[in-house]
Amino acid sequence: MTKSLLPLVVLLLVACSKQEPEAVQATSEPEKRVLVVDESVIVSGRIAVIPAEKRPVGGFVVATGQIEAPPDGAAAVTSPITARVREIAVRRGDQVKKGDKLAVLDAGEIARVRADLARAKARRVHSERVLSQEQKLMAEKATSERALSDAQSEVDTARADEQAAGALLRSYGAAGGAALVLRAPIDGTIVAVNGVVGAPVEATAPLFRLVDTSRLMARADVAENDADLVSEGASATLSVAGKPLACEAKVESHAPHVDDKTRTVPFRIRLGANCGELHAGAFVDVAIERASAGDKQLISLPRDAVVSVDEVPMVFVAVEGVGRFEARSVRVAEYAGPRVFLDDGVQVGERVVERGALLLKGELMRSRLE
Repeated sequence: MTKSLLPLVVLLLVACSKQEPEAVQATSEPEKRVLVVDESVIVSGRIAVIPAEKRPVGGFVVATGQIEAPPDGAAAVTSPITARVREIAVRRGDQVKKGDKLAVLDAGEIARVRADLARAKARRVHSERVLSQEQKLMAEKATSERALSDAQSEVDTARADEQAAGALLRSYGAAGGAALVLRAPIDGTIVAVNGVVGAPVEATAPLFRLVDTSRLMARADVAENDADLVSEGASATLSVAGKPLACEAKVESHAPHVDDKTRTVPFRIRLGANCGELHAGAFVDVAIERASAGDKQLISLPRDAVVSVDEVPMVFVAVEGVGRFEARSVRVAEYAGPRVFLDDGVQVGERVVERGALLLKGELMRSRLE
């Protein structure tokens, strides 16, 4: 019996010795997971990276606001008199330069003023001829001082009437006949067109609205209790419809006034060059960095750069090679508004995925199923 069991015992010992390396490998540290994506995803902007940097650990003041143009960065174009639309030369979305033709209107008032100008000019020519004759007669002592004075007065009146009629035509923008030309008062983009060809237009009725989109700014309405926490020059992060804008924004100034309806203080936010295409009138959420109470500095990233994988916070760090990203767990010290502060996991200067972290998370989860 003992001799028959011996080969079985030897086989069991050999089998156990072959399983030992697999047990050691299972308990060792897992290898770094590197994801590779197509270069076209990078070129299209679906994935963008930023260098990790240290910032003072501080809070944020969150406010709602709106994108708007400065007072001299927007214009409303109206008809100065009652008229009828003959031609509309632009459409909504067109970009125009100062002085470009927007519309041509027909106005009977233009014809009347032009007739007044012609009459004033004829009267001026006639009165100047009469004055010349009176001056010659005065030299020969053949007329009176009063006659000469009346002739001079008639010339002055005719000239004044001619100048007034001409100035009125120029203010109307009359090109000829009864036509009235409306022109762009500033460089900008047409955002509203309210007229149609053939329709009557009342005096001062707005026909066009222009906005200089290169000069847009943001207004942040900060609650009056938080207004003293916001300092001029502070960095700000903007979000439109929940989507953060990857641009540098700064608090420029504020109006020292509390709105009696909203109980907020308006702060003017200067937008950076990389804020992308914004629309005047759009509502935004603004997170303004508050000064830190201490000297503590930690690695700071946009909040969207950190994703949760199996309840573990992770980031994706660009490694050598195009489209290669390492999935790396991090230790979060604090979530502060639109930013997150890290205790560990990322070094200063490493390139971390700012936009597209969710896309890479999906790739990571799919790779685990393979």
